[in-house]
Amino acid sequence: MPFPGYRAIKLMTRSVAGSDDVETFKPVLIVSPGGQKEITYLIEDHGDGNATVMMPRLPTPMGSSVKIVPSAQLQILPARPTDVTRVLGDCGLGLL
Repeated sequence: MPFPGYRAIKLMTRSVAGSDDVETFKPVLIVSPGGQKEITYLIEDHGDGNATVMMPRLPTPMGSSVKIVPSAQLQILPARPTDVTRVLGDCGLGLL
């Protein structure tokens, strides 16, 4: 029996390594009603209008919190998780 969190760690590792068959840990922006944007990783789209996201903390992006947010507030980023993790580790340098 795997230890608690094994599945999440396995998926995160595969995603960060660049595996194309991983549907989780996709970089997304949460766009607030006021237009502010926050970089997060999509963990799961629930299909009911909500999604679970992991919100990385700087300067260690893997230290994070998890939130459930409306899917309509999410904007998929056209970037690989490895690139986003690097940018976050550099406190946003090279984001735009």
